Amino acid sequence: MFRAKENTLDAEVAGQILGFYAGVTEIKDMIDQHNKAALGDDMSLKKGKDAGDAADAATVGGQFKYGVLVQAPTETDKTDFGAKIVLLSGVYCGGASPQPSCPQGESPSAYAYQNDPGSTPIKGDLVRDGSDNVPTKKILPLLPNGVRDSLIKGGEPTVSEYYYTRRVRAIYDRIHGKPGQDGKATGGLLDDGNKLETRLQQEANKGSRFSFFM
Repeated sequence: MFRAKENTLDAEVAGQILGFYAGVTEIKDMIDQHNKAALGDDMSLKKGKDAGDAADAATVGGQFKYGVLVQAPTETDKTDFGAKIVLLSGVYCGGASPQPSCPQGESPSAYAYQNDPGSTPIKGDLVRDGSDNVPTKKILPLLPNGVRDSLIKGGEPTVSEYYYTRRVRAIYDRIHGKPGQDGKATGGLLDDGNKLETRLQQEANKGSRFSFFM
């Protein structure tokens, strides 16, 4: 802290001081707004976590309970070309009926899947590997990624997570600044504070115009 012994601050230094403390107030407001919004975000994120945990626990034959069914038109079947996300409801382990899981040491040869919740399960062979060509009417395991997780969690938790992260990032950038082409962050409040400290030290070294105090 400092005190001017005389009213000798030039307009540039005074502007730097006012700008710095305006930035401090701005960051405080950003944090207050974030904390208020985070109360609702916490509830939405908890819903998403519960949904994700439930989906991870509800596996079928050691696989995630959702899969992908690829379909393509043929001479006898004029279906649309594309893929569907289906619900896996059981596995075939050599028998004629689906089971919840195969005996230890055995792998499923096919999956029972549903196109709609509550519909009659349909048998679909399992695609174990592939490269350029993927057989149709067979089940592909649905691998984990961010889009899959957002589908499981639902729209509300996904949006809350996005805005929560964006607010935190905005606060960080306001304090530290954004990296330039050289990779160094500038333009943040810390940078403004360092420049102000250097300028005040220069002014203090000119004479007895300032006294620093704690």
